Parts: sequence; C-alpha cells; structure tokens
Amino acid sequence: MKFNLALPFHRQIKLWQAIGLQVDARLLAANIIKVSQTYLEPLYDYLQGLVKTEPVIHMDETPFKVIDESNGNGYFWVTRSTKEFNKHQITMFHYYNTRAGKTIGQILGQQYSGVIMCDGYGGYSDRLYPQAKFGSCLVHIRREFYRITCLLKKEQLKNSKAYQVLQLMRPVFHEEKQLAYHTHKEKLVQRRLHVKPLMDKLYAYLENINFPQGRLRAAINNALKLKTRVYRIFEDGRVPLTNNPVEQAIRPSTLIRKNSLFAKSTAGAQANAIFYTLVATANQNHLNIYKYFKYLFDHLPNRKDEGLEAYLPWSKKVQTECHK
Repeated sequence: MKFNLALPFHRQIKLWQAIGLQVDARLLAANIIKVSQTYLEPLYDYLQGLVKTEPVIHMDETPFKVIDESNGNGYFWVTRSTKEFNKHQITMFHYYNTRAGKTIGQILGQQYSGVIMCDGYGGYSDRLYPQAKFGSCLVHIRREFYRITCLLKKEQLKNSKAYQVLQLMRPVFHEEKQLAYHTHKEKLVQRRLHVKPLMDKLYAYLENINFPQGRLRAAINNALKLKTRVYRIFEDGRVPLTNNPVEQAIRPSTLIRKNSLFAKSTAGAQANAIFYTLVATANQNHLNIYKYFKYLFDHLPNRKDEGLEAYLPWSKKVQTECHK
C-alpha cells in the first residue's frame, strides 16, 4: 500500500489495528528491507541491465530525506525508457546520497553512448560523459518564461517578450503532436519538415532580444545554452521533445515522500527504490500491482533453474496472470 497507494506505514498500522491486527512499525520496515534484498533485488538488477541497452533514456533526480546520512539528505535518481521506440517499458529508481554528476556514470556506466534526456542541471555534463549525447526538455525551458508571465498583469502580456516566447513555442508542441509516422526514421523526416522551421523561428527570436534584464535574461540564457540539446530531436527521431515521462514517473514517489516524511537508513532508502521501480514498471506494463507482487512472492522464493526473464512485467505468463 505504501508504494502503490502512497499510504505510509503509520497509517497502515492504524487501519490494521482497527481490525484487531497488532503490527510493529520497526518490524514492518525491517521485513520490507529483508524482502527487497532477498527476493526483489536480483530482479531489480536485471531490469537495470536492460535499461542500459536503451538507445534513449529519460533521467531526473529528486531529493529524499534519510536520517542516517551525515547531512540527512539523499536523492532518488530516476531513469525511464522512452514511450516510443523503446525495447521495454521500464522505470528505475536509484538511491544515492549525492546529486553529483558522477552518479550518472555509476547508474548507466561511463561508456553509455545513447541519448540522455534531462533538464539543464550541470551534472549532466558533456565533459564527464563524452560518449553520450544529451537531449533537453523544451517544457523545462518553457517553464522559466511562463513563470515570468505569471508576475504580469493581463494588459502587460501583449508587450511581454516572455509571453511572445510562449506564443512561439505553442506551434512547436502542436506540430509535434500532429506528426504522422510509423518508424523513428519517418518521424525524423516529418520533424525536419514540420517542426524545425518553427523551432528555428523560436530561436531566432530568442537570439535577437536585445539587452534583456533579470529573470528574462536568465530564461533566455538558459534556452540558448541548451539549444544544441533541444535540436537533438532533429538528429534522431527516437529522441522525445520533453522529459515529461520521467517527471510523471517521479510524482507518485513524491507523494509517498510527502506522506512518509523520510527513510531511516540507507538500506531502507534502497528498499524504497526497489519497490518504486517494480511498481512503476508494472504500471507501465498494465499490470495489477497486487496480483503482480503476489505472483512474485508466490514464485520467486521457490525459483530453481528458471531465469528472471519469466518474472519481468512483460513476460507472457505474467501478462496472462497479472494484467489489469
């Protein structure tokens, strides 16, 4: 319930006590850690190996409080395969006690040579990862201009350069949604034909704004700094325009974090990452979460020579027995 319905342990315990079940919070947390390490971690590691083979990977990070860390802070780094043109639908949560850019190499490997979709955070560094290419999220760039317009009165909008940038972005998103294609190569051709002229117009406007000040200047500088990464969509049709899918994957964990407040130990945070991963990946593959975990706990303890492939969310038997 914690990882699927965002119901923290202390609330679950109250529900169970109401029906006469006496449950100890520490014992419950310890069992979650033990189960994740004994039965689920091998499956988690297998999924991580598959993610590394994806040609394009969404990536983002979000803070998570861990009491036993020296500064009390840690991070979930989240990777997700793209919605289109992927090998598998997978979301991975990784717990680390740092936001440093070196973590990317620890997750994907120093030699990862695909495209990493990300925001403008400096840890996503071409210098650190020369083998990889980085794509940038146009929604993140748009957000900075939108925040400026939120500070303006309605009558000020028509003369606002930030508002004009938003107006120029609108047809970019619209045309992207209207593209008709079957393969990523067809999508690339369509993008170059229909989306690129609009993107060129947007960036020409940004490059010709004279002497911007304050927040507008920062928003423009950010957009110009990331131009090469934004234009990655015109090099490879598999690269998405936005990083929204990974942000959507993070939202349930953010709600759980808000309700649960923190983890006590690094082991607890890692257990959280494993459960978040399996819940998110099961949801992506249209599984009933309760049925899937029941299936795993019924079969994994008795597994002998059967490979872990049989327990992946998209395996034929799992789909048959656990589909929503």
